[in-house]
Parts: sequence; C-alpha cells; structure tokens
Amino acid sequence: KDLPEIQYAILETAAQYLRPGGTLVYATCTVSKRENTDRVAAFLRSKRSFELQIERQLNGKASAS
Repeated sequence: KDLPEIQYAILETAAQYLRPGGTLVYATCTVSKRENTDRVAAFLRSKRSFELQIERQLNGKASAS
C-alpha cells in the first residue's frame, strides 16, 4: 500500500472509535493533496454521518463548509 491508502485506513479506523457527537481531527505532516484533501474528501463521501467543520492549511487560512 502507498501512504494515502494507509492514511485512509487509519482515518477509517479512528472513526470507528469515535463517540457519537465526538470530534475527529485529521492532521498530517505532508503538503501532498493526495494525503490530505483527497483523503478527507474520500472519507466524507463514504461516511455521510461525518461533516467537515473547519479545514486549516499551512498557510494559516481557514475555511468552513
């Protein structure tokens, strides 16, 4: 497996342990779109009960959905 696939598996596993109403924070030490934005987008497509609250990138800008 490559890193984006491993990171997605970690994200899915973490989501299974989250209490209802809890907050899941996904953070990486890379600037790769494949490992960040693409992973979050794929996760949100497959887990409709989750929603993006705030996305913060290295440039310090935040956007809310």
